[in-house]
Amino acid sequence: MRYARFILSSLGLLLGGAILFVSMAAGNNKVLSSSGDYHETSRKQFYLGQILPDHVAYPLLMAVDRIKLDTAAPQDRIYLELDYAQHRFTAANALLDEQKTDLALTTFTKAQKYLLEACVEAQEDNIPQPIKLDTIRAVDFYDQSIDDIRSGFDPEQQSVLDHQTQELKVLRGQLETQITQS
Repeated sequence: MRYARFILSSLGLLLGGAILFVSMAAGNNKVLSSSGDYHETSRKQFYLGQILPDHVAYPLLMAVDRIKLDTAAPQDRIYLELDYAQHRFTAANALLDEQKTDLALTTFTKAQKYLLEACVEAQEDNIPQPIKLDTIRAVDFYDQSIDDIRSGFDPEQQSVLDHQTQELKVLRGQLETQITQS
């Protein structure tokens, strides 16, 4: 009896996995338009390798990240935000390499927002100085790295990056002032 239950459960799991795979692959289909050109039915794609924002599983990854962030202690939260910023920055660079500049810009701005949140939270009085210094180092790294990729964007997109970069510099300065005063 147990053997039959195990076999049926395993087959059900395999069938469910197959249905999930087929549905993900179907979301990546292209449709032939009346003009004879192929157009994507969705911007999301299914592929193996690094999960970028154009992957069908990316919303699930973001949900897991959000849950981790919401349940983390304040000090751990800062490190998670710095880590998420780095992951978004890496993903944005990969998207930029694929000439997906609009999606890359959105991903870069998400990286900047995580850095902004980390800077704001690091200014709390109960946050130890080493965490504040790590946050400053992350902002410095980002600031140096953003100069290398700016040329991949048009002037309007560069102004979006520049605006958030200026906000980061202000918060970095506030953190630095807070460290020197303690």
